[in-house]
Amino acid sequence: MAAAKNEVKTTKSFLSSDFQYFHCVDRKIMDIAQHDPDFNEIYMFLSGDITYQLEGRIYKLKPGDILLIRGNDMHKVSVKNGKPYERIMLMVKPKYLLNNSSEKSNLGMCFESSKIIGSNLIRSNPKQLKEMRDILRKFEESCNSSSYGSNIIRDISVVDFILHVNRAFIEAKSGADSKDIVFRDIISNIVDYINDNLEAPLGLETISKKFFISKYHLAREFKKYTGFTLHKFVLQKRLILAKSLLNENTNINYICGMCGFNDYSNFIRAFKSAFGLPPKKYIESTRQSSGSVSK
Repeated sequence: MAAAKNEVKTTKSFLSSDFQYFHCVDRKIMDIAQHDPDFNEIYMFLSGDITYQLEGRIYKLKPGDILLIRGNDMHKVSVKNGKPYERIMLMVKPKYLLNNSSEKSNLGMCFESSKIIGSNLIRSNPKQLKEMRDILRKFEESCNSSSYGSNIIRDISVVDFILHVNRAFIEAKSGADSKDIVFRDIISNIVDYINDNLEAPLGLETISKKFFISKYHLAREFKKYTGFTLHKFVLQKRLILAKSLLNENTNINYICGMCGFNDYSNFIRAFKSAFGLPPKKYIESTRQSSGSVSK
């Protein structure tokens, strides 16, 4: 779950190995940064006065809006004081989406297509929103019930909700009015370049020269639209990639280079700071959790 300057009051939650559900309400000023990169997130905004920055775009959300957030997306929510900030977040592992998909219905389609069209926002119509809220209410009721079949209702509700989100994505097509998504082409292009070149030098000096922009102007504009300094953004992107690669490959030296870390010791320290374990112990923990025996 994301870190906050003030404690977040979670009104309802459910955690499993495949998905995590949070329904939160609070009034405090806070900054909420990225979620667990192992999960994709469906974020439904219900109320509040916030600024939502996602991958170089600033979203002006309306109640009922949905944002699709992939595991490696960098985002930040700045919450202003006063109005209750209410939202629902369903975080789902990509494998869970795949396992519950069919040949004709890919539940991960909304995440995959949102990247292609360059918009993470779904503005559903009142009928769609009512249907999705009804499904979530049924899900929350099943989480608080011990009656026969409540666990099955819970799992069916999650899949049903994701299915409705995909339908809303297809029907919305362009998502929302352009005035509700604020961005600058050059910052969006820089974010795309960073995502595609994490193994390359990505310092302020290098990026400013490549995109013919003053490094002082770049630093200011990049922070404005992403919510992060360029250094922090690149570092987190590299660490997220490293974590993903460690799930597939145990050659830590190779992964260190692939993720753009020139210093092995710095990589180890940064990874431990971000995820709580150094890379070698992280590999061991993932093997143990999957039932494998570490050698």
